[in-house]
Amino acid sequence: MSKKTYALFIVTITLMVFFSFIQQVLSQVNISVTPLFNEITSYPGVTKSFEILLVNEGDPSSVGNFRIRPVPVKVNRTGYFQLLGKDETNPWDCSEWIKVSPSEVTLRGQEGKIIECTITIPRGVNGSRYSAILFELLPEKKTPTGEEEGVASLTITTQILSIVSVTIPGGKIDRKVNLVEFNVENVKIENSNMIAFTALLKNQGNVTVQTKGTLIIKSRLGRRIREIPLGGGMGLLFPGADAELRSIIRMLPPGEYIADAYIRYGVPTTLKTSIPFSVTTGEAKLGTLAEGKGIDVVAEPSLQEITAPPGSFRSSVITIQNMTEKPVDVKVNAKPVALGSDGEISDTEDTRYSCIDWIKIDTNSFILKPKERHSVRVNVTPPRDIKSGGRYANVSFEVSDPSSKEGLVTTLDTLYLVTIPGELKYSGEVQDIRLVGVGESVFPQFLALFRNTGNIHLKTNAVLTIKTKGTDKEKPKVLIEELPFSDGEVIVLPDGVRQFMLLYTQPLEPGEYIVTAKVNFGDKKWAVLEKEFKIEKKEEVKE
Repeated sequence: MSKKTYALFIVTITLMVFFSFIQQVLSQVNISVTPLFNEITSYPGVTKSFEILLVNEGDPSSVGNFRIRPVPVKVNRTGYFQLLGKDETNPWDCSEWIKVSPSEVTLRGQEGKIIECTITIPRGVNGSRYSAILFELLPEKKTPTGEEEGVASLTITTQILSIVSVTIPGGKIDRKVNLVEFNVENVKIENSNMIAFTALLKNQGNVTVQTKGTLIIKSRLGRRIREIPLGGGMGLLFPGADAELRSIIRMLPPGEYIADAYIRYGVPTTLKTSIPFSVTTGEAKLGTLAEGKGIDVVAEPSLQEITAPPGSFRSSVITIQNMTEKPVDVKVNAKPVALGSDGEISDTEDTRYSCIDWIKIDTNSFILKPKERHSVRVNVTPPRDIKSGGRYANVSFEVSDPSSKEGLVTTLDTLYLVTIPGELKYSGEVQDIRLVGVGESVFPQFLALFRNTGNIHLKTNAVLTIKTKGTDKEKPKVLIEELPFSDGEVIVLPDGVRQFMLLYTQPLEPGEYIVTAKVNFGDKKWAVLEKEFKIEKKEEVKE
């Protein structure tokens, strides 16, 4: 055997032993800490006690040696707590006020220990402070024997933080939050183009505040299109910290929009800012269509709801306006329509719920002069023998600029929802809840699939509840109660499936959770699904 082959053989065997040892250790020790967030209110000069439960949830034959100590931490913009770096300091730290007992403990698998903690507030301070209790599995070190001593060593550590947030009444309490910036950007999730809205806040006061954001999206003419929560999770903003309130929605149809952000943080005033943005070719950008490549034309309304009994006549109007200085050509047609799982309008050959045979448009083409506004009349005449339920169509405006060398075309849609009164069946079911993106980000993304099982369109909105699964020693704990999905209120057509999306902007610690999705589709009408998920622990392995 050559030296090169022999060396390769030794390396291969070493790696096999190395990874075998990792797998053995990681499978033995698994720890949990309860609670992960401690909220304390106390006055200067007062000592207050609290308890934290440490459990070795590993194999009964395993043994873990743990060290427990208060540590200063920082919180990043996404709300994730981290240990301070070597040269970093936090002026809002309170770790030196905290004492723990015991500071070291040995636990066998399935054993737990109550850690007694006390915090003593110094005199002369007020406002808010924060720090953490660090629970650390003491590393095991092994040095393989052989001719080359110390060729490799393995250190495996597990660290869990339990955050301590302290509020000290009295003195001057200064609640001051600045809205530093508000922007819109394109993001891609699961191969889908999405729009992300992010408000950056900075706490310049001396107390932790609870923030709540609302995002309102309007058309250029001021019509409200969507209202959804801005941000999610706990919404806590610590003194001196920055925080991003972020919401992600599906791509909007081409056009011009205004995004309004409203931020509340426990004072009578509300922070507000607005930005214009446009959507072209599946992308969103700041500014207007006139600044980019597109045809600046507006058609309203984008949704027409009509109730029409059999044999009746109903008339409606869609207004289309040319905002440019050039004439444009407009073609109009009505097509059977379907709504995809993301809510996008698409053509379909399924005519079970179509009304295009008895929806009539007064024109199929015209020229729109510069700055001109034109009204298109759409008449609805359902037959006398039609069955009750919902019928649908998409009235589409294809706008082109004859002078454009690029051959620009913009399509605007108005969705017609026609209700034939009678025996209307309002029903639906939550088919599944999915957890995606955990391996790529500390923030999980939840998807809920809802199906309309009735014969009429449903106006739906969804909420998510997350709670721990609980153990024999601990009851389930609700982490978030009915957090709205980012889609807001959406339409689901009969036999259609809608995918609701929520990006949970707080990290979920390793463990087992029960997630409940509730979809409201009318007055006291709910579809509910409960599902269990497990977040695997990521071990920090150092060589």
